[in-house]
Amino acid sequence: NKALRRLPIDTEQQNFTRQVASACFSRVVPTPVKEPSLVALSPVALELLGLPRRVTSLVAPMSTIDSDQHFSQEERAEAATLASEIPRYLSGNEIMPGSETASHCYCGHQFGGFAGQLGDGAAIYLGEVVNNEGGISAAATRKATSLPNTASNSRWELQLKGAGPTPFSRSADGRKVLRSSLREFACSEMMFALGIPTTRAATLITSESTVRRDPLYTGREIDEKCTVVSRIAESFIRFGSFEICKEADDEASREGPSADDPAPLHHLFEYVAEELFTPIATTAKQALQERAAALAANDPANKGKLLAPETVPVSTQREITASGAFTEASWQSHAAIEIFADIVRRTATLVAQWQAVGWCHGVLNTDNMSIIGLTIDYGPYAFMTHFDEEFVCNLSDHSGRYSYKNQPAMCRWNLTKLAEAWEIIFPHHKAKFDEIIAVTYDAVYQLHYDKFMAAKLGFPVSSAPTSAQAEKGDDNDASSAGNDKKIEEGYKASLEAVIGAFKDTGADWTTTWRILSKMPLDTATDEDIVVVASTIANEHCCSPVDRQTVLRRRMSHLRPNMSKEQIQQLMHLASTNPSALQHLFTGSVEPEALKQFLAEQLQMWEDLGRVHLQIGQLKKYAENPNLKKEEDQKVWSAALTKYKEYLAAAGVSDAPRMRLQLSVNPAFVLYPWILQSAIEKAETGSYSLVRNMVDRSMAPFDDDPRDEVMWSMAPPEDAANFCVSCSS
Repeated sequence: NKALRRLPIDTEQQNFTRQVASACFSRVVPTPVKEPSLVALSPVALELLGLPRRVTSLVAPMSTIDSDQHFSQEERAEAATLASEIPRYLSGNEIMPGSETASHCYCGHQFGGFAGQLGDGAAIYLGEVVNNEGGISAAATRKATSLPNTASNSRWELQLKGAGPTPFSRSADGRKVLRSSLREFACSEMMFALGIPTTRAATLITSESTVRRDPLYTGREIDEKCTVVSRIAESFIRFGSFEICKEADDEASREGPSADDPAPLHHLFEYVAEELFTPIATTAKQALQERAAALAANDPANKGKLLAPETVPVSTQREITASGAFTEASWQSHAAIEIFADIVRRTATLVAQWQAVGWCHGVLNTDNMSIIGLTIDYGPYAFMTHFDEEFVCNLSDHSGRYSYKNQPAMCRWNLTKLAEAWEIIFPHHKAKFDEIIAVTYDAVYQLHYDKFMAAKLGFPVSSAPTSAQAEKGDDNDASSAGNDKKIEEGYKASLEAVIGAFKDTGADWTTTWRILSKMPLDTATDEDIVVVASTIANEHCCSPVDRQTVLRRRMSHLRPNMSKEQIQQLMHLASTNPSALQHLFTGSVEPEALKQFLAEQLQMWEDLGRVHLQIGQLKKYAENPNLKKEEDQKVWSAALTKYKEYLAAAGVSDAPRMRLQLSVNPAFVLYPWILQSAIEKAETGSYSLVRNMVDRSMAPFDDDPRDEVMWSMAPPEDAANFCVSCSS
């Protein structure tokens, strides 16, 4: 259990809500539940812990397990033992041998404001499992990226989410319920199957213990079953883990619990560097050794001696300045730049994958951002149905801060907050951290977004140089470079045409891409294109009624606190006579903070006006219900015609195009109504649909005949009303 051996632990042994200073963990024991029972498990995830997939697949059978498949007597006996042990150990009712239980202390910026101490209010760390059998390597969890695996392939942290109160539970009970736990379990494993870096979910265990919850914040509480998810990851360290030493400032009156003691950051950075970014830390130490050897060689006392770097003693003592920062000459300072750059690259790549698959996180606070670039904390997430750049999946996100289109910018903003946290121990790197974000983030995001979107369109641009590289003559084969340029140009023109059609029609993001993946275009006639365009328009585009529902909900959240006139007057006063503002408000007023608030209020008014206009434009469809379908068919006919032309000009034929598209455009995703149907069944005690759904989501790129019978990818009539909260 390296995390607990290397990181500072709270000296207080009792479990009660408090501020935890000078520590990264607090020891706490899970609280047992009544009659724990297994809802579902992931044999693929459990394999990370060294449990054979064939055996665990017998514990909670999936529909793909052939009833006639031969299992040995030993396998069946082991499965029977696991069926008894898993609900006990992975509900928290019993502690596994060798387990050391604790909860992690971290802070966070929530919806743009610093919230102070947060921590694992419902999650309890059980320890680390070393899988000597190898299992599935960590590299497999980021198989869709080109990022290197910098952590051990066989060491995995295991934690329970929903296992009872911790010192960080605040006024809550540390419990999770079946609906929210099921959503986390299912999506964790589906994201892995989609090739998106993620924390994993091994088991889903419910119980007869209950808690009171208000699912939609309507004031109507109900009894719900306490449920526990076991989660696996190389690490659960977050951006917010480094914010525990944040001091109060002009933007936030709150401070981290260790604001007066930077020592936890020293330990935390060294742990992250040496355990999670090992190659970078090793290189930094080697460079320090080489510098020491060079200095020693210049010493007259060593004249004529051959000094190998590894033979020169280098101090391993932590070198700290009076202010609590690492010295510039330390290995930590040298490693910090490369590690930060790697975190930026991982984060940019991750959000590019989210955008490509049409997935919204819902709560992109700094405490929900993984330091190693994993998708973490599945709360009010959603796969976008009808395309809408302003799609918001979180009922609590009234401002649309974490909308689909804002996700790249929000992840970038979170990186600036991580940089600020690191500046406490690396003040000399402030400018460099800012530069890395400015230079690296957008470039890496765009590179990978283009890579993923090109694959969705069937263009093999991942192996092609950029236009700039081609102009420099980096490719020795001129004809190859010319062909690559045609592919790049074809991709960009196709993307503009197809995304434009998505925007104009609100087409279903997942289903429409799958249709394009199966559409022959080499010999397609105009009539063929019209048939496909009509299918998209008639069956997969947003209806006027659904669009109005979405817009009215968005409008209900846009509630400026003052009139436009008041905003403009205050903005003028803030610019011309800031001191006068002190007479208008109780307490001190920071001019910059006020300007930002007023700008947000003004933006809200502009958004409100735009939504009113969009609702007004829908009125024409009331008189002619088929008008939108006719318009959508024309839009898609035009877009598909251009797409066909761009593919031909780039020399991309049907066979390789469709093969590539079918490998990246899923046939199945966990749409809200699919999850809801499984939740409703599970709440009655029937878990077969949950298990079938999880099994189906582990092969998202395959067509499956069960889809016609068990669930539909087509949204139900009330799909526009699906929206969940943090409580959901």
